[in-house]
Amino acid sequence: MTLPNFIIIGAYKSGTTSLYHYLRQHPQIFMSQIKEPNFFAHEKKAEMMRREGKVVRVVDNMNTYTGLFADVTDEKAIGEASPIYLGTPLAAQRIKETMPDVKLIAILRQPVDAYYSDHNMRIRESQTRKVEKDFRERFRETEEKIRSGAISGPMYYSQLKVYYDLFDPSQIRVYLFDDLLKDGQAVIQDICRYLGVDDTFEADMSQTFNPGGLPKNRKLGDKLNKLLNKKKLNKLPFVKKILLHMQKSNTVKFPPLSPDLRRELTGIFREDIQNLQELIGRDLHSWLN
Repeated sequence: MTLPNFIIIGAYKSGTTSLYHYLRQHPQIFMSQIKEPNFFAHEKKAEMMRREGKVVRVVDNMNTYTGLFADVTDEKAIGEASPIYLGTPLAAQRIKETMPDVKLIAILRQPVDAYYSDHNMRIRESQTRKVEKDFRERFRETEEKIRSGAISGPMYYSQLKVYYDLFDPSQIRVYLFDDLLKDGQAVIQDICRYLGVDDTFEADMSQTFNPGGLPKNRKLGDKLNKLLNKKKLNKLPFVKKILLHMQKSNTVKFPPLSPDLRRELTGIFREDIQNLQELIGRDLHSWLN
């Protein structure tokens, strides 16, 4: 029975999909074929799917979960990525009980930016074009739920503190979405050192996974995404380059969130961000302004 020795625990809309695909390229790293097994929080995932009217398909038993790693051969690092774990205290407890020595990786994004990105993803999926006004309304509708703890939202300090209370700090590595944008190779190489695999590896970062924006043609966008996610495409760089160009040409970017609105809405997260700075030892001044 094979279990992962590292897990990307989140956060939502912070680059976990890109990390998953970049690490998957490394010959000494095995990533589960399903990007988000959600096993340690399967009840929460099932409830989310029911609420969204989706067919419930979850990995809810150990045999199915370990089956995701059945093809492991001589890889040193074995991992999965499920952002739902960060906002689920029960998941943290289950991971600790099942794999007490596991290494944990979190990547975090400025909370309002993450929330706006999630909002735009929902617009993209529904193919409507209402943006900032609806975002403000949606944020206000959920603000009290976030404050009361009824929904987790991107309250990273509260969420990470659960893991720091359960695991030795040396088992937790935290990155920022800004780090990935500024120097993605440096992030990947630091993760490689953390996982004990060859850190001279350079990932192909030519593709943006789960990109923001609205496809001009939905069917073409879906088809391109499916083709670009095929691992064997890495052996056909010219074809991949053409597909990436087509994807970019087929995408209309969402307007950026206004700085004034970003500052206004950041207020709800101010205390959490200030506490997070102390917890992870990072200057998050730019998140507050």
